[in-house]
Amino acid sequence: MADQNSPKTDHSLDCRWDDLGTALSLLSRIPVPASWINPERLSASAWAYPLAGGVIGALAGLVLMCLIFLGFSTGLATVLALGCLIFLTGGLHEDGLADCADGLGGAADKDRALQIMKDSSIGTYGAVALILFLIGRWSALADLAVTAPLASMIVVGAISRMPMVLVMCGMSHARADGLSRHVGRPSPLQAAIALSITALIIFITTGLWGFVLLPLLLVSALPVVFFASRTIGGQTGDVLGAIQQCAELAALAFLVAIWT
Repeated sequence: MADQNSPKTDHSLDCRWDDLGTALSLLSRIPVPASWINPERLSASAWAYPLAGGVIGALAGLVLMCLIFLGFSTGLATVLALGCLIFLTGGLHEDGLADCADGLGGAADKDRALQIMKDSSIGTYGAVALILFLIGRWSALADLAVTAPLASMIVVGAISRMPMVLVMCGMSHARADGLSRHVGRPSPLQAAIALSITALIIFITTGLWGFVLLPLLLVSALPVVFFASRTIGGQTGDVLGAIQQCAELAALAFLVAIWT
């Protein structure tokens, strides 16, 4: 699906140290020194999204592990760790999930759907989606907190960002403006690097189960991709956020099945 009006794509294979800082500045509220951010490599830094997700997950995972060590109940510790995770990202992905649920679920045409998704207020579809996903994530993390609180949050944080990169690379932009449009389109080589990093993390942590988990991550993005393609004809930052949330919930559910 070629997008003739998309921003310039960087087709180079180089991976630079400041790409991780650039990725963190896009995906989180973590204070990143200006010297670590390169605005010229917004799309090129997409290969580092899994690494940035791992950093975000590690910070929230440390909070979860410390709270459990201090004697907090598993349920309360998980709630606070989830709150920390959302704080670190500024609710970026949760906001995308809610906006997508409202826009793609409550409109039949592109213009209306994009208008709803841009509206800062939340509707019924968005509220229900947020509640269900938060309950699902809390339930899975509460189970994993008993056996692998830090590892699970690092792994899930890293691998749930990979489908975003693939969609950014292969799907047209639905808007003429917005965050996703500003970031641009990563090249297939950069998407392949992100996929390779994710595959390596999965197979190191889950072994042969990776042959199931990796395709599951890709499949988890398909419903959002399908409805976004049909309704708005492409992807936006909200669509990418919803894809990350779907991948995170799918990864958490799978890790619960094999680690607990």
